[in-house]
Amino acid sequence: MSSAVIVDPGIARTLIEDSLSEIAIPMLLINLREEGTITADVYAGSAASPVPQ
Repeated sequence: MSSAVIVDPGIARTLIEDSLSEIAIPMLLINLREEGTITADVYAGSAASPVPQ
């Protein structure tokens, strides 16, 4: 796999920062709702930060 696009990741709360920082491919994390209306189980903001750019 050379890249990934992840839409409303239902496992976002279970992801561990250490493992996210080891990702070696480009990733695009997308939430389909506006900030403040996204439920915690699919909010990708916390998962996106540790992923290398």
